[in-house]
Amino acid sequence: MKKSSAMSVLRTVGKSVRLIGRVDKKYLYIIAGTVIFTGLFPALSLKVMQAIINSIQSQIGNLNYIFALIALYLLIGLVEVLINSATGYYKTKFTLKFNIEMKKEVLNKASRLSLQDYESSETYDMMQRAENQTEGGIVTYFDTVMSIVGTLVTCVSYIIIVFSFRVWIVPFLIIIPIIRFIISNKINVEEFNMIKKRTNDERKAWYDGYIITCGFNYKELKLYDLFSHFIGKFESLSRHFAKQDLYISGKRIRFTLLFSILEQALIGGLFAYTIYCGYLGNILIGDVITYTRAMVSSKDQIQSVIQTMADLNKSGMFINQLFDFLELEEEEKGEGLKIDKIESIEVRSLSFKYKQGNEYVLKNINLSMKEGDFVAIVGRNGSGKSTLMKILLGFYDEYEGEILVNGKNLRDIDKRNYTECIGALFQDFSKYEATIRENVCYSNLAVIDKNHIIMEACRNFGLETLISEQEKGIDTQLGYWFEMGKELSYGQWQKIALARAFIRDADLYFLDEPNAALDAISEYEMAQLYEKAFRNKIGVVIVHKFNHFIHNANKIIVLKEGEIDGTGGHEELIKSSSEYERLYMLQD
Repeated sequence: MKKSSAMSVLRTVGKSVRLIGRVDKKYLYIIAGTVIFTGLFPALSLKVMQAIINSIQSQIGNLNYIFALIALYLLIGLVEVLINSATGYYKTKFTLKFNIEMKKEVLNKASRLSLQDYESSETYDMMQRAENQTEGGIVTYFDTVMSIVGTLVTCVSYIIIVFSFRVWIVPFLIIIPIIRFIISNKINVEEFNMIKKRTNDERKAWYDGYIITCGFNYKELKLYDLFSHFIGKFESLSRHFAKQDLYISGKRIRFTLLFSILEQALIGGLFAYTIYCGYLGNILIGDVITYTRAMVSSKDQIQSVIQTMADLNKSGMFINQLFDFLELEEEEKGEGLKIDKIESIEVRSLSFKYKQGNEYVLKNINLSMKEGDFVAIVGRNGSGKSTLMKILLGFYDEYEGEILVNGKNLRDIDKRNYTECIGALFQDFSKYEATIRENVCYSNLAVIDKNHIIMEACRNFGLETLISEQEKGIDTQLGYWFEMGKELSYGQWQKIALARAFIRDADLYFLDEPNAALDAISEYEMAQLYEKAFRNKIGVVIVHKFNHFIHNANKIIVLKEGEIDGTGGHEELIKSSSEYERLYMLQD
């Protein structure tokens, strides 16, 4: 193994040991002690068998001595079985516990990433590769290391036996397995690079299958006859993967076959020599059996160690993908300043561009809002409305300029404390496969058992009829993923999301396209409701259709190509902003 590979394996072993130790240090000591202890059993059994056969042949000692050796031989086997059985159960118990902890670790890590991380396909690739290693990957890796230690103990004990017969035989037992390892390691690296390179395509294949099986897309798939299209895409990618796997498998089999023939020829020659020594009477029959078995076993053990080390190097490359994900840079979570409520927000000279882009999507934004303000942000698609909302929510930190909350820089404020003061409806709001109660209360779990508060939030958004029609009321399961689920229309889902936003008693509300799925009557009623809900709060509504909001909002901000084109009331903007006038004329 190359020095760089050896160092990489040692680093991976160290990280694995630290993770396992965090869950239960006893596992490290128990497994290490067990493999070393049981590693001596095979050679010990062989030596006892040698003594039994030689005693019978030379008729040295009485039958009691021979039966005692037989009892010792059986006892060694029994103890080995008992230890392996107990260790196997302990490994299973620990692995189940460890897998849960690792899945939690990955989920916790995912929760600490920034929104920009989730806007990169590389993050999803890394996340998938990391998730693939949470099912016992690290424990298996550590157990493999320990198995190498145990095998080395067994191997050394066998080599000592061979060494006591003929010293010159030992190098012949080592040379071919070493060559096998070098070639096997190269194939493993090639396989790893192939699998890593196709991660994005594997996600595409998964997605093609998911589109068909998730149910959400059935109507369009059926109407446009797309089932065969996506099945074809899935099959094409899967066949491509199978072709790649088959190429690697064929390459490995050819090289394995070649070296197996060479090994058999070598072992055959050593066998013949050992038997010849027995034929000449130089050694006893028990010695012939012991030395030939020791040769075969030591060769197999050396081959096993070297092959396992190659596999370990390969496994380490996959395990390191989990560590790479866990070591991703996270959002800074300093203590920060605490605020009791959000009373005012002022934006000064704010500009922003995405990590992947070179152009600014927001340029020199200046605005202010205070308690009691009902602010409408209007503009065409791509004007930067939703991006501005995400920045004010604290999702993006890589902006230029300043955002002052109650006169304090947002970068200095504790983010968790800040977001606890905010309620929001996103344009791509979540539709949780859960009950109505859970869907509404996910923004404020403290009230999940308070039916009157939940019902009031639902009534505010016209959901009382839907709930009254259901046998289980607010405990009705939504969606089709789980038993007894009910699917809702898009408009009903949006009302659920609005109830979720407002059941949180926030100081600042952001609503992104809250009227997207509402009819004209509902839209008017919602505009009146928002005006009431925003009293003594800061309310920000992002809309395309804004004719029902212009008389409720006391401030309208017009965005055009990432810049503020105008700020003020409706009458003022009709005169001063041609962009606003154009947008207004397009309203129903």
